[in-house]
Amino acid sequence: MSEQRCKPIQRVADNALRIIANVGKSAPMHRIRQEMGVTTINTRASDLRERAYFKYSTLRTWISDLVKQPIRSQTSTWGTGTARWMKRYCQTVGRGNTVKALQHRYTVNDKTKISAWIKAHNMRNTGSWMDLQMRHPDIKLGLQDIGKIRMGCYWTAQRLAKAGLIPKMYMVESKDHF
Repeated sequence: MSEQRCKPIQRVADNALRIIANVGKSAPMHRIRQEMGVTTINTRASDLRERAYFKYSTLRTWISDLVKQPIRSQTSTWGTGTARWMKRYCQTVGRGNTVKALQHRYTVNDKTKISAWIKAHNMRNTGSWMDLQMRHPDIKLGLQDIGKIRMGCYWTAQRLAKAGLIPKMYMVESKDHF
């Protein structure tokens, strides 16, 4: 349940998601993961560890004895570390609480503008634009633009003007230009 240990493999997964979404490094990864319905490696590993912790105690093998009556030592074992982590971070120790606790932590710590915009407009986390791409290949490019807008990766006129790709008059929002 250490996010630090998962960082190298998470970096590889994030790069793959960036390639799939066709976005750069400045794109908010938390929002891209939400939009595509992909959880972090840490969340998935923590979920599997929690599942194993509750499942192993019901088995009729020696592993259930280790989970029910952990070995007393100064170093942390798999069972004691999992139990201590769940007591500290989950409000109630039970099945499914680890994923909820981690998702809540990611959501609270997400300070990106696109996430604030999504919350302000009461939008869902995952859109149906990905399914529509498969059903309607003729409008695939437009649907990809919708996905980029939802992920916060679409270049607005202000951003294009800052990059020097269009005239600077588009940097200031004004009704005189339209």
